[in-house]
Amino acid sequence: MNGLKTSKTEETKMWLHRLFNSSYFNTWMVVSYLYRYPSTGIQYYLCKKLEYKKDVLVVLPELVHIFFFHTEDIVSLPIYNLFLFHSKKSRKFCLSLYFLLKTYLGTLETEQNKLCILLIGEIYECDSLREEREKCKRKLIFNPISSFLKYLDCKNILFKNLIYNHLNGYNYLSFKTIKIPKVELIFPNLKGILFYFVKSISWIISDSLFNCLKDYEKIFSNKRFRFKERGRKSRLFYGKSFEKKDLTSNISFFEELIEISKRLKYLHKNMRQKGLEIEIGLVNYNLPAKIYIPFLPTGKYILRILLDHSYILDSAENSPYLIVLEIADEYINRNEIISEETRNVAVILNQLTTLEITKKYEANIIKQKIIENLQNISQNKLYMSSWSTKRETIKSQSVYSNLRGWNIKSMIVKTGNDLRQEMIASQLLTEMINIWKEEKLDIWVLNYGIYLIGSDCGFIETITDAYSIHAIKKRNISKKKSYFLKSYFLTKYGPEHSGEYKRALRNFLISLVGYSLATYILQIKDRHNGNILIGKDGHIIHIDFGFILGDHPGFYRVETAPFKISREYCDLLGNLVNDFKSLFLEGFLSLRKYNDRLCRIIEIMMEKSKVKCLNKNSLIYFRERFKLDLGDKEIEKYVVDLINWSFNSMSTGLYDSYQYFSHGYLK
Repeated sequence: MNGLKTSKTEETKMWLHRLFNSSYFNTWMVVSYLYRYPSTGIQYYLCKKLEYKKDVLVVLPELVHIFFFHTEDIVSLPIYNLFLFHSKKSRKFCLSLYFLLKTYLGTLETEQNKLCILLIGEIYECDSLREEREKCKRKLIFNPISSFLKYLDCKNILFKNLIYNHLNGYNYLSFKTIKIPKVELIFPNLKGILFYFVKSISWIISDSLFNCLKDYEKIFSNKRFRFKERGRKSRLFYGKSFEKKDLTSNISFFEELIEISKRLKYLHKNMRQKGLEIEIGLVNYNLPAKIYIPFLPTGKYILRILLDHSYILDSAENSPYLIVLEIADEYINRNEIISEETRNVAVILNQLTTLEITKKYEANIIKQKIIENLQNISQNKLYMSSWSTKRETIKSQSVYSNLRGWNIKSMIVKTGNDLRQEMIASQLLTEMINIWKEEKLDIWVLNYGIYLIGSDCGFIETITDAYSIHAIKKRNISKKKSYFLKSYFLTKYGPEHSGEYKRALRNFLISLVGYSLATYILQIKDRHNGNILIGKDGHIIHIDFGFILGDHPGFYRVETAPFKISREYCDLLGNLVNDFKSLFLEGFLSLRKYNDRLCRIIEIMMEKSKVKCLNKNSLIYFRERFKLDLGDKEIEKYVVDLINWSFNSMSTGLYDSYQYFSHGYLK
């Protein structure tokens, strides 16, 4: 009997070994097995497979979640080492990992939180070592403590935790020492180093000595924090915020863009655009700088942010804004400085957002004076020209146009929303696109990048040459033209019998199928005409996936249809409605066939998740939508019923009417 069990165990091991070494064992499969097997030995073997995978960044959110919540220890040491391996190779990886880890800080158990801080520190170290290696072309010099731990070959993560126990929630990244005046210097550098060394070994000598030093360090760190806050603002005005060629400059730049959005929302709505221009002018004073740009390869220099093409997006509560960056492979020094008047106004605006003014009339007087200095406030514009035309116009006016690799890139800076939901939606959409490509189905969905800076803030990749249906209708009304979609297609692409119109209509059809399937499977809500775009070639494009997997805006779910099919869509499709139905069925069956590839993303991320859309029922309801218990004929009838329900649903028109009367989005 024991021999039979041993034989089966060996057979299982051989099968796993063959699977792990097969060409089918892609990155997502490695991640799914890391999730299934929390054993350190198996995870160590699997992480070795991920060391030379080129698409590790795609699965980084899942790896971080497994690192904390799917391991037999406090955290997964094999994944810890994997993170360090890739951090030594790529700053792009360093930054993404740094900001992802920050979203977990404060939500973890005490021991995990300390190790998260430790990992963030080692990410900094890896980046510094890589920069030094590239600069000096010499052998890497490792931190003595890191070398000590590697020498001991620690398998018990508790030992690492004990060595770094002095952190006790103290993040040296947040309180990084900056240059301060000598009169305010509390501790000389040598004493600080000696203090750090004594404290690192004090736990061995005496617990009471360790606790005493720990309390002493808190006082010291609080002083440094105040100096750091004072120094950050002054460096921005001196144009030296992003001069360092390490991780610090990238983080400072990203966080400054986020802080701008947070500050702007406290200004009067009519002042925000001008406030944005002043803030960007101040940031530009610190450019050019070599900064990694999300959604682009590394190695680019940000030359400047274009004031005339950056603007506040329509929003009542938060102040998301779009920026256009001038970038190149090289840069030249720019000696322009911002005017003293602009600097003073920026200071006053910042003070208004931070100081508590007890008397309302005092605040109004100050704001009125500022408004007098902010004449000719620029309004948001709908640029209907193509991206290539805009690019050429900017290039003809730019002093940097002759630089190697010159280009422009736009992105949206957004705060106040849980972008982790958008990130999950983006991953699911990417996997759906891959499935349709493998099945050779002519179904189209355009995914865009999401870059997390925090749990409620980040950057969103913009979709160029596309405009919301609301904006298109609004523009046509202003020109006293018909605002129906079919009229827009006839005007833009020519008569119905023309080849260009037929191509645009086909593009509309295949993209409508793709987004209808995505809306149903992911349960995407808030589908008003401000969140639905039309691309230059006729594709329909959905954006803003802040409500998915059962989450919906408001206290009552108005959007009850499986997906949005308005009367205008039907009029535009005409006799292609049957083509829509047949392609929808094919697309649904392909997703149903590979449903496990979609389910695993939710399954990995849902345990102990702080994301609103991920709860204990998310995976159950998600899998249920594929109707895996139905036969071939039954599933075909089910899909037809879904389509008919959406075509005849009154809730679609009701929700469009609600959005029109409450927020002004044209229906």
